[in-house]
Amino acid sequence: MSKPPVGSRLLRRDKIVLSVRLDSVLFPIDSVRLIEALSHMSFEILAKPPPITQVPFKATARVSGDIARKGDSIVSVNPVQQILSVTAMSVAGAQQVFSELEHALNKELEIGIEDMAKFFELLATYQLDSNSSPVDCIGRVLSQAGIIAELGNILGQEVSPFTLRLVSKGKVPNQEDWIDIEIEPLITRPTKTYLVSVICRSNEKSKVLSFAKELEPKIIALADLIEKQ
Repeated sequence: MSKPPVGSRLLRRDKIVLSVRLDSVLFPIDSVRLIEALSHMSFEILAKPPPITQVPFKATARVSGDIARKGDSIVSVNPVQQILSVTAMSVAGAQQVFSELEHALNKELEIGIEDMAKFFELLATYQLDSNSSPVDCIGRVLSQAGIIAELGNILGQEVSPFTLRLVSKGKVPNQEDWIDIEIEPLITRPTKTYLVSVICRSNEKSKVLSFAKELEPKIIALADLIEKQ
């Protein structure tokens, strides 16, 4: 877990995943050739193709799961869901290795990812330390809605919101364009640390990369605003 300094707060990156979902009837990527291409680019290969005796006649050998590593970034392939992904410990690391993955596909397999993409997606989780109690701050902000008291009346006891979740207005989760940010107290440190989970999905790669680049300052700004209320 890396710990980038952001202002006076300590923001810990848990995991960054940058992926692309392809829009094809059949998965168009020969994973064995992709592994070979990555091996030419100084990637450590994590997966081996099955022995030729285990490949049915006229079939193509397939490899799925984690296939290669560079630094702390892992390249994964899921032919069933048609997903290529890079998991890293930083946004910059994920973007760099994803770019190298695109280059390998373009140069060695003559596949242009952007031409075949259904959507690109960023998944990220962070822990953010605070001098204010996250459980108190989130509860105070969201309890301003009168319905919280009414909900407590129904339950027969006082209640408080625990999670703040922000999503794209007017959209639903199964759309290609979607943003979903969830902020809540970390279960094991509810008075000290926020847990922040992020989903950003778009059929335009540039939108996802731009969002990723600005994500960490925005997380800090969201926490600052919550604590000022």
